[in-house]
Amino acid sequence: MFSTVFSNAHFFLAPYSELFSSGTVSLALSFGLPIIGPALREMKEITPPELHETKLYDRSLPRGLVRAMIRSLQIETSEYQRLRQACLNHAQMHSPEVISHKLMNTLLEHQPDWPMT
Repeated sequence: MFSTVFSNAHFFLAPYSELFSSGTVSLALSFGLPIIGPALREMKEITPPELHETKLYDRSLPRGLVRAMIRSLQIETSEYQRLRQACLNHAQMHSPEVISHKLMNTLLEHQPDWPMT
């Protein structure tokens, strides 16, 4: 079901008012969907920098979400493809496999004789 929804979408709208982390944003990124959402610190931490200026909006501005949506619909195809690739690259760099490998390396650096079972 998720793959059908995400594969038919062009953007992922995440108009959260608060956010700690978001599995749905991460999933959308893995499908190459640029995120439209508030410019919260947490959103900036989980999205590629390429989205920060044009797809993340200031919640204090009137109609910030609507303006971000309109800007998204008006971008050129080449810019859209660039954003999609940035999302895919970001998702790959933050995949569970990559994160767990980094964690394992960090643990081994601090505990070199830690048993590997």
